[in-house]
Amino acid sequence: MPTPVAHRAAPRARLSLEFPDFMLRRVLLAVILAVAFAGCKTQTGLTAGATGCRVTDLDVVESRYSREGTTTAWCAKCREKIYHCVSNPQRSRVQCRLANSADPCS
Repeated sequence: MPTPVAHRAAPRARLSLEFPDFMLRRVLLAVILAVAFAGCKTQTGLTAGATGCRVTDLDVVESRYSREGTTTAWCAKCREKIYHCVSNPQRSRVQCRLANSADPCS
């Protein structure tokens, strides 16, 4: 009677489709940071920081600025108040104040 031969299956080659943990963490961190910083540079995000209003309470309103395509000056509404806001072209600084009748916000 022949001796039974134990057959050992050859290890299958694994496809290298999986990210190593550290790479996955880096990619995830990069995505989170990109989303976080992108939200801060919008007119709504800048206005929220300058007025103390929450982003969800703000609306950038139609004004002469928006009709002309200006991105460094805008008008926003929060809690029934209209704000006149301006920023530098890099959007690293912004100032908002309550709009008055001389502002193009109405």
